[in-house]
Amino acid sequence: MVGEERGVAITGPRPSPVSREELLATEPGSGPWGPESVVESMLSRLRQDTLTMAMRPGRITAARCATGSIERAPTAPLTCTTTFDDLTVEWTVVLDSGYRWTGTTIMYRPYPAQRILSDTIVYDTFWGNFRDNSDRLRCDALPEIWLAETDKETGYRCQFLGPPDRGVRTWTDIPISVDDNGRLVTGSLS
Repeated sequence: MVGEERGVAITGPRPSPVSREELLATEPGSGPWGPESVVESMLSRLRQDTLTMAMRPGRITAARCATGSIERAPTAPLTCTTTFDDLTVEWTVVLDSGYRWTGTTIMYRPYPAQRILSDTIVYDTFWGNFRDNSDRLRCDALPEIWLAETDKETGYRCQFLGPPDRGVRTWTDIPISVDDNGRLVTGSLS
């Protein structure tokens, strides 16, 4: 065997500490739309998106935007933050270019500057993406939960043991990254 084994064997999915339904039940949905409640409705979605990122018991302890309302003709994205336990995620909320106030609907896209990751999410994603490549998967020992910057590698690696080449198997390292939309990527960003 060529290469050094990483610390944690990945043998299958780990039991999730909480279901998505149980998680989202801790955060009520948004209320009626209107000029006064657009930001609060956005914050409700950002709180739910943050809980979905974490996928573990905990709670949103803060959620706010730099402004309390949206102009009828906004020219710049909004900056908002959500805090899950002690981890704060900054969001850039971009209103669709065709934005116009209809009184009932506003279209927008939230982009996180950070992503909450957990050992379970990374291990399960790596197992799901590479279980067909090898009978041996391993990862670094990861923190239980942490904040990773988007559009960067996390500094952590997983690996798979490749097929024999002239009787020798080699460990192949795979970086763990977060793309610019906040999605977990098992591989490089380039």
